[in-house]
Amino acid sequence: MRLQAAEKTSGGKRERLYYLDWLKVLAVLVVFYAHSIDALNFINHNVEYATHSTGILIFTTSVSRWGMSFFFLLAGAGAWFALNSRTVKQFVVERFNR
Repeated sequence: MRLQAAEKTSGGKRERLYYLDWLKVLAVLVVFYAHSIDALNFINHNVEYATHSTGILIFTTSVSRWGMSFFFLLAGAGAWFALNSRTVKQFVVERFNR
């Protein structure tokens, strides 16, 4: 069973998948937030506090382990859906021109 990116509209173009855009926005915001609170991470000792936050440690560790993988997953999904409506040559030329 082949996964279809979106139904074709009346003009022959495919409808944009907005959930992928929102996942990218969410991922960027999570990474921004993680880098903002990374100064409180007690492993690197950037800022020393009397008490350490286990929640911050779990959050920053999770983002550091899975954040980049999630970005690669989103990029792969975008390429997959783009290749459903283009040839490989068109895809490579389009990416090269961008």
